[in-house]
Amino acid sequence: MEDYDFKICPFCKERIRVTAVKCRFCGEWLEQPPAQTPSQPVAQEPVETLSSVVEKVQTTHETGALPEAPYQPSADDLLLGEKVFRDLAESNNIYPSQEQWEHEFLLRKNLAIPIPRDSLEKIWIASDASGRKPLPKNEKQSVVCLFQDLSRLTTILKTLLILGAVVGVIAVVSGIMQAILLNQSFTVAEGKDNDTRQQIVGYIQVGLYLVTVVVFGRWIYLANQNVCALGAKNLTVTPGWAVGYFFIPIVCLWKPYQAMKELWRASQNPAAWQSITASQILPGWWTLWIAYMLFARASASELKNAHAILDFQTGTYTQIASDVINIGLCIIAMALVSQIWSAQKKVVRPS
Repeated sequence: MEDYDFKICPFCKERIRVTAVKCRFCGEWLEQPPAQTPSQPVAQEPVETLSSVVEKVQTTHETGALPEAPYQPSADDLLLGEKVFRDLAESNNIYPSQEQWEHEFLLRKNLAIPIPRDSLEKIWIASDASGRKPLPKNEKQSVVCLFQDLSRLTTILKTLLILGAVVGVIAVVSGIMQAILLNQSFTVAEGKDNDTRQQIVGYIQVGLYLVTVVVFGRWIYLANQNVCALGAKNLTVTPGWAVGYFFIPIVCLWKPYQAMKELWRASQNPAAWQSITASQILPGWWTLWIAYMLFARASASELKNAHAILDFQTGTYTQIASDVINIGLCIIAMALVSQIWSAQKKVVRPS
């Protein structure tokens, strides 16, 4: 190592490294020693005294505050949840919705503090899984049946039926005018005027018929839901099929009548509807409905395929007959709807 890498200690005259800040022989500092920084005191948690504990207890007692702890569903909660699920299913003939179940569960639980949403969700999932045992035959329902006020819908439907009867009268008059024209000589202009009048009446009839079908179908569906909500059990037709049977070939000849008959009986006394005798208005309504459909289709086919005056006359007479039947059908259907809705209102709000 070269000499210029060393220096002489000014205190003991020994040779030390140039970079040394403290002599390794005499221990003297060749430069000012680094300032010592006082060590930071370790923060200590305050010691809880008896007075602080008493003060905490008094504050909790005055404010009513309780220490928050996560709510854990117990075995009793799960058993209660399943019981609520089964009770609702058996009383209403349908599986309850989550909102229905939560409402009844919280009423029975009657807790002073609310159950957290996630805990309530766990109890519902367990109750739904364990409570979904097969319901007895003919008691399964694919919808949640809740009673609904059909006053407004009934009024709309009755108004449409009244309009149907009025338009039916107009159609009968127009048909008679066509029959008179066909029994005498007429000009081309008279024939065109007659055709225009008949087309206008026909378009009004078709449009009104389609609207009435939609409203009537909706009314039948909700009325069937109502008897389910009122406690009718062992119903053979669901609300959906009470409407759907009208659109199925062959089945439509008797199944809708059975569904309407069941609806009428269940509306009178939901608890014991099997013992109720159906009204005589039901066979009359269904007979007119079948007759109207047969005559309407026959007249449409005859007029479409008519090539001679005699063919037009036959089709016109058949059409007049279908319009007359339609007038009676609208009147009796209006009476049937009124009877069913009135009966359901009496069950809900007995006088």
